[in-house]
Amino acid sequence: MTAASRRHVLPRVVAAALIGLALLGAVACGDDDTATATAEARATVGASSTTGAQRIVTIGVVQSLTGAGAVYGKTVVEGVELAAKQINAANPSSGVRFEYTVVDDGSSVDGAKAAFAGLVARRVDAIIGPTLSQVAPEAHRLAQEAGIPVLSATTTAAGITDVGNFVFRVALPESVVVPAALARVARDTSVKQAVLVVDGNDAFSRSSAAAMRTGLTAQGGAVVAEIDVSKANVADELARLQGQQVDVFLVTPLVETSVPVLKAIRDGGFRQPIVGGNSFNTLDIARLAGPAVEGAYVGAAWNADEQGATSRAFVQAYKAAYGAAPQLFAAQGYSSVYLLLDAAKRASAPTPAALRDALAATRDLDTPLGRLSMSDKREATHPPVTQQYRNGQLVPLP
Repeated sequence: MTAASRRHVLPRVVAAALIGLALLGAVACGDDDTATATAEARATVGASSTTGAQRIVTIGVVQSLTGAGAVYGKTVVEGVELAAKQINAANPSSGVRFEYTVVDDGSSVDGAKAAFAGLVARRVDAIIGPTLSQVAPEAHRLAQEAGIPVLSATTTAAGITDVGNFVFRVALPESVVVPAALARVARDTSVKQAVLVVDGNDAFSRSSAAAMRTGLTAQGGAVVAEIDVSKANVADELARLQGQQVDVFLVTPLVETSVPVLKAIRDGGFRQPIVGGNSFNTLDIARLAGPAVEGAYVGAAWNADEQGATSRAFVQAYKAAYGAAPQLFAAQGYSSVYLLLDAAKRASAPTPAALRDALAATRDLDTPLGRLSMSDKREATHPPVTQQYRNGQLVPLP
């Protein structure tokens, strides 16, 4: 991607951003391989403008490129990049051109707040992010107060859109995906007696655990033991389960915490099925956990084998751009940009407020995720899928 396709783009491997409330300059890159691209991209992002019949829409992309969320955030950025490149190459037929800034939030609340504050100061038209549910609410409040629409591409915890009417969610929440996945798993194996693994310090894990309990109840199952990794030693807790009846393990923490949990379960001699939360929707968990994740189930908003024409075109374009099949989070980042494109075309004026109104009115938009509409609570609606790890890959189940 060249400077001609955006005003200000920070590379995908940029160092964690420390953006103050009044920051108007560029963020320095911490990697020699990307220094040239950073220098080429330096510029100030301003509010949207209209040149002739073409509207320029500025986007802030706040994602975790370092820290616990990096396995998810980096692919979101790739999806955003691909969509923006396609749309800008199609001009002037689309009538909209995107200029965007990518900022690393370091997977932290402070990092996300700083990133949002800097983008609010620049008066971007919209923000995509952040990556993690744990860090989202405080950052979203800054955009809400400034009247800037936010598309939360990956956050699946409860209450994300409760911050205010400028906050939209593209990801399907755990409350939708997890019960559907457990219903599908129950067709293959018993889920009557479950061990639930949760990280009590993480908002996503807590919400995923709540959805697991709801899904279990719907299948006539119950949690017979709960392990909070923030308080207990997993190996010790598993040792106490030896000899007890256990049908399934439900594992909800983020990847860096779930990997040792998976290994401990298998090393402890437990061969029961495992069901993961949305955090399992990255092949990095297969790379890091190896055989321990084989056979695990996970619900999702999308799978790369989805047969819709729009999804197939996205997968083909992504493979051509990045040399590998896309993961869920790339599809959500990509779809977020096309949601903004659709809304910008329908907006009554080139303002963030008008863009917000148009986003809220989204109905039956064709995206890789499926036909997508926004609910009255600004939640994306479309059917979920259930997948299983087979030979290190996520395979959708019928």
